[in-house]
Amino acid sequence: MDLEGAKLLIADSGNSFQCRVANFFRELKWSVLMSPYYVDSSTDKTRELDLIAEAAYSVKRVWIGPPINIRVRLFIECKYITQGAVFWLDSMDAARAHEWIYSRTPFVRGNIFSEEHHYLTQGEQVAKLFASERHKGEENDPIFRAVNQCLNGFIHSRDRETLVPYAEGEDLIELRYPIIICSAFGDFFRTSVRDAADPIAIKNNFLLEVDYAYFAEEGATREYSLVDFLEFGQLNAFIDSLEHEIEALSKQVGDN
Repeated sequence: MDLEGAKLLIADSGNSFQCRVANFFRELKWSVLMSPYYVDSSTDKTRELDLIAEAAYSVKRVWIGPPINIRVRLFIECKYITQGAVFWLDSMDAARAHEWIYSRTPFVRGNIFSEEHHYLTQGEQVAKLFASERHKGEENDPIFRAVNQCLNGFIHSRDRETLVPYAEGEDLIELRYPIIICSAFGDFFRTSVRDAADPIAIKNNFLLEVDYAYFAEEGATREYSLVDFLEFGQLNAFIDSLEHEIEALSKQVGDN
């Protein structure tokens, strides 16, 4: 392979976009792990998650006690978009979304700060169906593959050790989220599950809601999930929403 061939290989690879995403988080002083591998329990095959990014936020206690750190861990699939897609939006299953927050995060039921979780501050509409241009059938759909890879990697990696070791005496709580970062939303459109509305362009980050089935040690399992779909150019807006959530959680745990 000559120099021009190497340039073409780089241009055609999704690795360049993955590196852009990794560098975005590094510039914000997040810890980043590139391409961690894991063993898929359903197939016994080794698979890859694009990135894990992690940041720690300290909490000021009202009362005396050990220091608290909120550790945010993002399990990231990077998707370089080369074709259009349409997403069908409908109302979020609010009961299941709240239950996920109460069971998977330190937010507690009945506390006003729990309503500041970023899943609940983006509006009631979430994507539930999708179809990509020139692809028929789920297995060939690049959005389907991205969602599957993201959630599979998240489920198999969410309990792994943190990137930054625990400090002695530290009281640590974690927020862990699966996210898909797209190179651009320029070819993404939305329509409605409830009526045959004309599609309109997607301009902002959004959530996809899915019942995800997978095999675990205990057998076949089904898990409610929400996945953040983020445009690379709007990552700062996502970080802002996370920091708003962290501020609310800090107020909740800092009083204890």
